[in-house]
Amino acid sequence: MGLNNNNSVEKSGAKARRSIYNLVLIVVVGVLFVTGYTYILQKMYNDSILDNAIAEDSSRTDAMHKGVSNALTREDFTEINTVDDMNTERYKSLQTYLNQIRNMNSTRYFYTAKRNTEGRLIYLVDGLDLGADDFAYPGTYIEEEMIPYIERALSGENVYSQEIIDTTWGHIFTACYPVRANDGSNEIIGALCIETDMEPTYVFISERNNFVMIIGAVGIVAIVMLFFCVCIYIRHYRNQQKKQQKILEEAAEAAYSANRAKSTFLFNISHDIRTPMNAIVGLTAIAGANIESQDRVVECLGKITKSSRHLLGLINEVLDMARIESGRISLAEEDFSLPELVDNLLTLTKPAIDEHHHQLEVHIEHIEHEAVCGDSLRIQQVFVNLMSNAVKYTPDGGNITLTIKEKPNGFSELGCYEFSIEDNGIGMSEEFLQHIFEPFT
Repeated sequence: MGLNNNNSVEKSGAKARRSIYNLVLIVVVGVLFVTGYTYILQKMYNDSILDNAIAEDSSRTDAMHKGVSNALTREDFTEINTVDDMNTERYKSLQTYLNQIRNMNSTRYFYTAKRNTEGRLIYLVDGLDLGADDFAYPGTYIEEEMIPYIERALSGENVYSQEIIDTTWGHIFTACYPVRANDGSNEIIGALCIETDMEPTYVFISERNNFVMIIGAVGIVAIVMLFFCVCIYIRHYRNQQKKQQKILEEAAEAAYSANRAKSTFLFNISHDIRTPMNAIVGLTAIAGANIESQDRVVECLGKITKSSRHLLGLINEVLDMARIESGRISLAEEDFSLPELVDNLLTLTKPAIDEHHHQLEVHIEHIEHEAVCGDSLRIQQVFVNLMSNAVKYTPDGGNITLTIKEKPNGFSELGCYEFSIEDNGIGMSEEFLQHIFEPFT
């Protein structure tokens, strides 16, 4: 009986040890499996992040190329060759334009290039800020690592760098496009190259990889010291990963949306600023041409003052961007005159109307209350935008009509006014009509 009991105890102990060994083996295999599975998921996730970043950069550079290529002419590639050509008005205008597009799209480099008379590739117009440390002057030779991309672009190919260039200033994505003459010959006259910053993406991937390595180390320690807690730990880890992934996705989407809204706002506000600037320039020229006529000069100065106030209001809008992005913008309540608002509108837009030889008709119908209370700056901004679009999209010599009428309503202290701006221009497509009330559209 004693031998049997001892044998039973030994068998039970061996069985218990085997159970423990099996449990440890299962936990070890499970942790190794989870570690390998996490590594594979992380690699797939990293690849997805990189693919999405490349796809986004490709789409963005395609849009920039499409918008800029139509503005480039054959003369931009034949008459700009050396540093001396930077003094020409065309170079200054084109460099400013590329710089504005680059800034609005958060792009690192944006430039044109060609082959010189010696057959070497050179920079022409660099969209960097003038005076930047790495600003490329006309005639500067292209760096060796960029030559293959530009060579392919000059042969007629749209080039996207599938291997991301790792430069001394970080990772960049490069896209190069052929620029064709817009004179009907379709001849390739140069190349347009865009380089976008990929360093934040790689930093993010590196941080994620480091995070996974830390988790793996924690898993190994857990196997050695607390193997019976592995299952709980893995469950907790997976839940944390899901929560963190959700937070990161929400933060990334919020950051992307905010950046997109900011870029769109800056593009639109720069368009708004041109109108009062054109009015100020035109009125200054008129005053200078009529310096002997005091009445004419006084009239021009008065209109310049109005345009300057409108311009100052737009600049204040830029300074208030933080409030716009956070949704805390408020409308002003101030007394103003409708006739004065209309007069300001005509003062701001008349130079552009005269330049395009448009016929402008103004009809004011049934206005009983000229003194009103509201946000005159934003009302005027809306009308200036509408009038500017009418001028822009109406062929020279077209007709534009501004109609203002006060409509009856049942409230004694509230006015109902209808403003109509009509033109005989190109109009809007049916597809675009579905989006006209979207923000910044």
